[in-house]
Amino acid sequence: MRIVAVALLSLYGGIQVAPRFPSALFEQHFAEAVNTPAYYVDPSDLCGQRHNATATAYLRVTDKTSSLMTLRFGDSLSVTAARGTVMTPAGRIHVLVVLIAYPETVGDGGVTMWQQAQAAVNADHAAFAASHGYTKPLVVFENTNLVITRAEVAAPQFLANVRATIQSKGIHDDDFDALIVIDLDPKRIDGGRAALPTRSIYVGNYADWQSPLDAKRWRDVAGTAYHHEFAHLWGWQHEWSPKCDKPEGPFAPFATSPALLGWEDLDGDRLPEILDPTPYGRVQ
Repeated sequence: MRIVAVALLSLYGGIQVAPRFPSALFEQHFAEAVNTPAYYVDPSDLCGQRHNATATAYLRVTDKTSSLMTLRFGDSLSVTAARGTVMTPAGRIHVLVVLIAYPETVGDGGVTMWQQAQAAVNADHAAFAASHGYTKPLVVFENTNLVITRAEVAAPQFLANVRATIQSKGIHDDDFDALIVIDLDPKRIDGGRAALPTRSIYVGNYADWQSPLDAKRWRDVAGTAYHHEFAHLWGWQHEWSPKCDKPEGPFAPFATSPALLGWEDLDGDRLPEILDPTPYGRVQ
């Protein structure tokens, strides 16, 4: 924890910080022993924003969910603490993808390129695992793609409408860990969003595409859905590691520091914290 203390000492402009800070704050705010929490400190000014400091810890609740504790530090001694149950950022995640087949943006080859982009996302996770010496990827998305026409669903930006359509086909999104809707409507610009209570993600035509996407653009859409919006289902917030004028951010292709998602070994037992039975230096 010495590194954290020094970094935050600089961040707070010389304020004396205890050597076990911020681990002691996890005990104070959450009554949990977190001896080696994940942390991210960006000492630079980003587009006039405050200096950024975040500490996190995931504790498993079930096989698919975790309790996420987050501490956010301001420019003074103020600390904002939050705790909630989120999807666990690990394991084989079964995803139902509803792809609206617009001729203008999806075209004839869009479905194939989308599947290739999905495979590229899994390859990103495999590459990260290999670079850290892990025996297998921490995250694997197992995708079931359902392609439907725009005529089959009214206003697909509304989850209830999509659910009604897929249920009419005998498919229930409750049978999956998450639902993703890809709605590249050439007549309506919309962004991406994630809803943890429904474990759902919506990606609209955020770039106002008017012609069929090429492989690179499909890769961008997949990155938005799986690397950005899915991270929100894992509890990530933009404030954890703002990128401001850096389009891809410092942790591309991922949305934030892998350590904050539990993907690093922080307590020295050669296990990433998200898979560790005694994570963050805890004892059984």
